[in-house]
Amino acid sequence: MDDNLVSYSKNIFSNFTTKIIKIFMGFGTSIIIARTLGAEGKGYVQYILLVFGILAGNGHLGISDATDYFIKKSDYDRETIYQNNLSYLFLVWIIISSTVLLLWNNNIIFKEYNFIFIFEGILFILFSSFNIVMKKIYIAEEKIIKINNFYLINSLIVFLLILILWPFDLLNETVYFSIRVLGLGINWFLFIKDIDLNYKFVINKVLLFKEFKFGVYIYISAFSVYMMYRVDQLMIKNFLGSKELGIYSIAVVLAELVLLVPGSITSALKGKLYNTEEDKKQRITTLTIKYTFYFSLLIALIGFVMNPLIILIYGTEFAAAKIPFVVLLLGTIFAALGKVCYPHFLIDGRPKIHLFITILTLVINVILNLILIPVLKINGAAIASTISYFVYGSVYILILVKKEKFSFKNIFLFNKKDIIFIKKVMGNIF
Repeated sequence: MDDNLVSYSKNIFSNFTTKIIKIFMGFGTSIIIARTLGAEGKGYVQYILLVFGILAGNGHLGISDATDYFIKKSDYDRETIYQNNLSYLFLVWIIISSTVLLLWNNNIIFKEYNFIFIFEGILFILFSSFNIVMKKIYIAEEKIIKINNFYLINSLIVFLLILILWPFDLLNETVYFSIRVLGLGINWFLFIKDIDLNYKFVINKVLLFKEFKFGVYIYISAFSVYMMYRVDQLMIKNFLGSKELGIYSIAVVLAELVLLVPGSITSALKGKLYNTEEDKKQRITTLTIKYTFYFSLLIALIGFVMNPLIILIYGTEFAAAKIPFVVLLLGTIFAALGKVCYPHFLIDGRPKIHLFITILTLVINVILNLILIPVLKINGAAIASTISYFVYGSVYILILVKKEKFSFKNIFLFNKKDIIFIKKVMGNIF
């Protein structure tokens, strides 16, 4: 079998097994937190995690998104890119942190949160934004297994801390948020300790401009995708309050287990496409889409069967999460397709296509949420998100077939070569 596909399948398997382990720990954690904090407390923490997550993931204005592309496609050496991008992020972090503190101190934002939450939220931004750049460097060099090891260590420590504190009634909103921030800090430490690059504060204006020019399209796209997945929760918080957000967040967490499959694949796919000859890229992408679709469908079907267990596991307070969970499951199948289609355009240097699709789906999501949440509450939010997810995945497939000359049949139907490939992949893995 092609060595490219062997290494690619091993990276995917590493991603998949890591995420499975993390999901089991995360599932256990979600039960403990839901039963300890209740819907109100869970919604309280979920909201600040959402906001600081947006700031951490999008404050870089596209520079982080350009990191892996410039490492593989530009004449700059990796150390120059590493030093430049981390220095830039440090300056951005100072600006964002100062702004947050100023607005909080004047009771403009986060009025119901104390200084501990704000201070740790600032650390959350620092650790998370730096981890993004580190991960991009490792992806460009196909060090996928190492990334997974770091995130697994982080998840294990977080899980054990929650498991240890829970029996002693030491878990509350502040402690839970502190543990989440600590996990990101551990991840940062592991990256810094391992990476074979020296750091010094350097700002290369020419490099920054080039990265921004390329990365701004990916940045807006990534922001749109992130908001597509999270705007429903932000709007529920503002329309319905923390308790409804806490209930809905359970449906989201469970439904997004379907995204385990594309989440296991996307980083490996990007790394592989960066390091693959042009004539082999379409086959790799086609195979990836096909397997993603059917594995996602399988997980969704399992989710449908398991739906009645929500009340048993989380308690009657979260019974209202059952309907949104089922509705979101339908949408995540198509969201999974979008997640594995977009690298084709990024690696090819055409981020504008990704930009168009993501903005379109975000606009649809926002409009439908504005219409449906006041009428159908959290069920309306789930319907709005599912429709936007369907558009997200379907438009990508349509463009690949109509404009990129992909075969619809090859994307969705199995043939003899696929069966042989699966057997060889499983043989190499096990």
